[in-house]
Amino acid sequence: MTDKRAERDARSRMTRHEPLRYGWRGQEPPHLTDDCDDRFIRELAELLANQQFLAENLDWKNRDKYMRRTRMFIRQKMDRIREGHAYPRSDIRSLELADEQGIPLFEMRWHRTMYLREDDKQDEHIRQYCAEPDDMPGWVFGLVVHFKNVNGQDEKKIHEEQDEHIRDAITRYRDNARIGWSRP
Repeated sequence: MTDKRAERDARSRMTRHEPLRYGWRGQEPPHLTDDCDDRFIRELAELLANQQFLAENLDWKNRDKYMRRTRMFIRQKMDRIREGHAYPRSDIRSLELADEQGIPLFEMRWHRTMYLREDDKQDEHIRQYCAEPDDMPGWVFGLVVHFKNVNGQDEKKIHEEQDEHIRDAITRYRDNARIGWSRP
């Protein structure tokens, strides 16, 4: 890790131990919100459950249990982010593709081991790409959620999928910057 990279990671508002407000400005559910309300958490958990189900990593009979655990997991992670208590590098990383363009985007990095099928433990890597626009101090905005599928895939494909989602976050950043971050 270079000192420059560590400096960029530590620049995030989410690591400064100051309270933040969170807003969602992504295209898909969760609904447009300026808070981490229960509906937002529920919709995000459902989105992740659907992604796991479609990737054939989750049985339908375990879906509700997965969603309950995921809601608790997301609530804990988002509360920590909103308190500004994230750790550079392990929880938050700057995005090189965005840094190259002068766009303040960061990656929330969530990792856990879950039983998705009976007696089948798998690692989950969930990424949320977030904006910290200069004209909205004290705010962080979620733009894209990415389930990083590392099970049985080669490194090149994993990075290509992740870069595609980062490019999508850059596009969403530009769209929101153009129309304004403070819209309801």
